[in-house]
Amino acid sequence: MQIIYTQINRDRHNLPSFRNYYFNTDTGMYFNPASTVKLPLALLSLEKLNMLHEKGVDKFSALLIDSSKSWQSPEYKDSSSETGLPSIAQYIRKAFLVSDNDAYNRMYQFVGQQRINEVLHNKSYGSTRITRQFLGLTAEQNRHTNAMRFTDKDGRLLYRQPPAYNTDSFYFGRPVKIGRGYLNSKDSLINEPIDFTEANNLPLEDLQQMLQSVLFPSSVPEKQRFKLNGEDERFVYQYLSQYPSETNYPKYDSSECKVFFPAGRSSDAGRDPGF
Repeated sequence: MQIIYTQINRDRHNLPSFRNYYFNTDTGMYFNPASTVKLPLALLSLEKLNMLHEKGVDKFSALLIDSSKSWQSPEYKDSSSETGLPSIAQYIRKAFLVSDNDAYNRMYQFVGQQRINEVLHNKSYGSTRITRQFLGLTAEQNRHTNAMRFTDKDGRLLYRQPPAYNTDSFYFGRPVKIGRGYLNSKDSLINEPIDFTEANNLPLEDLQQMLQSVLFPSSVPEKQRFKLNGEDERFVYQYLSQYPSETNYPKYDSSECKVFFPAGRSSDAGRDPGF
């Protein structure tokens, strides 16, 4: 187990300062980040949209995803959306509300494997490595990402993104094998350690800094921040904290689990005693 508790103290002008407490935290000790990788993918997706500067393209624009490889799947409709169409906004909602894996995969395909890692490393998250979609693909297949198109509400093309391929290499370091056995994708017991050597890697310290950078942008160096506008920040706060049953699109019942901030509310983001 690794824990970072960030205590938030405010002065008489209500300006925050931060004090971190660490338990067993070690960037060299691997733990499986699982669905926490959805947070940086959402932030990178919003940042990329803001840097496209394509007229009419934003997180609410319809996003039609094509395929050019046999293992890729297209997506042209989304019954959970108010418009019936996919969008980056809807993928972020589903990723934050119920940790939807397809939403993560689509944001990964939009940003692209090469850009994901280049941008995160440039932001000083040098130990983070995101190499896999949640599709059971090979390392080579994960280097390829889909072509896609943004359209307006009348179906007119706004922006076309070609398929991408990551030509960069990865350094994985020492082998990482954990446990004595695991269940594979067919629920068969494999009596050997699971190999995480080439898996996604998101150290807890990097994750904590990403969270602080979006909740309190001015508290981290400018280089480390994600390029979000004010509306983006409010959108992220809302769906990080909102319960699945409180959302109409997508609509979930109260039995759905909440991964991010299950006890919080968006209005509390700047006033919590710690995170």
